[in-house]
Amino acid sequence: MAATTTATTIFSDLSKHSLSINSNPQIPHKAPLSLLPKTLQKPYLSQTTHKTHIAFSSKNPISDLVSTDKKSADDFSSYFDDDDEKPREECGVVGIYGDPEASRLCYLALHALQHRGQEGAGIVTVNDHKVLQSVTGVGLVSEVFNESKLDQLPGDLAIGHVRYSTAGSSMLKNVQPFVAGYRFGSVGVAHNGNLVNYMKLRAMLEDNGSIFNTSSDTEVVLHLIATSKTRPFFLRIVDACEKLEGAYSMVFLTEDKLVAVRDPYGFRPLVMGRRSNGAVVFASETCALDLIEATYEREVYPGEVLVVDKDGVQSLCLMPPP
Repeated sequence: MAATTTATTIFSDLSKHSLSINSNPQIPHKAPLSLLPKTLQKPYLSQTTHKTHIAFSSKNPISDLVSTDKKSADDFSSYFDDDDEKPREECGVVGIYGDPEASRLCYLALHALQHRGQEGAGIVTVNDHKVLQSVTGVGLVSEVFNESKLDQLPGDLAIGHVRYSTAGSSMLKNVQPFVAGYRFGSVGVAHNGNLVNYMKLRAMLEDNGSIFNTSSDTEVVLHLIATSKTRPFFLRIVDACEKLEGAYSMVFLTEDKLVAVRDPYGFRPLVMGRRSNGAVVFASETCALDLIEATYEREVYPGEVLVVDKDGVQSLCLMPPP
């Protein structure tokens, strides 16, 4: 897997599966952005995306390891730092497909969702070489991003996340989106919610050789994708989500697809909109659509998976866990 930036760290040497996660420890300099006119005046129709192998790289390796001093597999707090035990009731997610300034649109949408999380923010895009690139940091959206950082995030496909303000959420290793590299491709994920069967799934995965490096329940989804045998690649995401219990709205991106998932009970909000150039947008709230001039179309239904690619939008039904 070829690296395209200066630092790539594989955080998990799984006994049976190849998985790596990266994040960015550098907090960019504060710089006001004047992005709105530049972002909103370029009609664009997305081009056909050719499927190629992804090699993920980033300047932001997650290197902190979760403590191995765990009381038991059933002890919920043993997997978390003391300040990170609280479930995140909010957080905000954004996904954009089909706009050449996806990262800037994502930046503006995250501004609209800033009330949902103030401790960290991040954006992941897919560039012209089908490489997933990530910028994450601790702080407000305006503190994490500036023009130079957004210039590092080209592409017409992006996801973004703002993290809910709990005491432990300021830890950089838990700032999303997370990105994982597998032998069969790469995926980025941004998650709003709380997985109630996280500890059970984590214990099962660790028994089978998975190594976790964050205290976020979102990481379990990436390991479930790694262990899935389902084909094609995007169905691994569906297969992983069908094992989850609890509240979640998630957006994923692969080399050529944007995937939005909402839990079967619809505990967390997720809406879909569309810009005048045809770009598809997902967000936690409609205020994010308004700021980037996207027209609200509908909610993502409870238990629904929406897959967006060059062929349009496909709706799948998420089967709840037994």
